[in-house]
Amino acid sequence: MHLSSSFRRQLDKITKKYPKDKESVNALLKDISNLPFSKGDRERGFREHHVRKVRVGFPQHKISKRDGARLCYFVQRDPQVVVFVSIYLKSEYKDEKKEQSYVRQKMIEIIKESKSN
Repeated sequence: MHLSSSFRRQLDKITKKYPKDKESVNALLKDISNLPFSKGDRERGFREHHVRKVRVGFPQHKISKRDGARLCYFVQRDPQVVVFVSIYLKSEYKDEKKEQSYVRQKMIEIIKESKSN
């Protein structure tokens, strides 16, 4: 499991805002690390690269998955490594397409880095 620097910053911000759900978010990260192909929806447009987006709820704060956060990650296949790229609150982005564009760019950068290593 690898957390990008931007993911860590975003995660810290979210867990400060929703401290009661910090444990559930950490449990989700562990679940994804253990079974990365079983969570969330696969993002289109990456062909052989396995990029997924998961909806995250904050049940202790009565926020559903639909209204909560979005967590994006990339699975490198050989060796299998899960790279967490972005987590953001849906409410902070009126235009989710802009955030998707940012996440897509970050994913492309990470994929290129993984190929060069």
